[in-house]
Amino acid sequence: GFSGLFLARMGVGVGEATLNPAALSMIADTVPRERLASAMSFYGMGIYLGSGLAFLVGGSVVQAVSQTDVILLPLIGAIAPWRVTFLIVGVPGLIAALWVLTLREPPRSGAIAGASGAARTSKP
Repeated sequence: GFSGLFLARMGVGVGEATLNPAALSMIADTVPRERLASAMSFYGMGIYLGSGLAFLVGGSVVQAVSQTDVILLPLIGAIAPWRVTFLIVGVPGLIAALWVLTLREPPRSGAIAGASGAARTSKP
């Protein structure tokens, strides 16, 4: 329904707003300085490659599931083919989310360490 799609889209918006600053920070702290430009460029290409791939894969999935009228899924029941498309294309996102749970934030490379060894946000 509308409220479910609204909340899902709101979640996507929050994720998109927080992804870029976090990703750029992690790339800058992980990649050596001499390879930083290449790493940032590779990250930037993901927008365009991902969009193109989404059109190709999404179109193929829509074509495949549109051949049936109603699809019966265990525990869910009968659902329309256009909803099955969302379930199928959502699986890679769930796999990526599980992978992201294993990532740890790298140590801050440009941070100033205090007496305790922890990073400080400003100079004394």
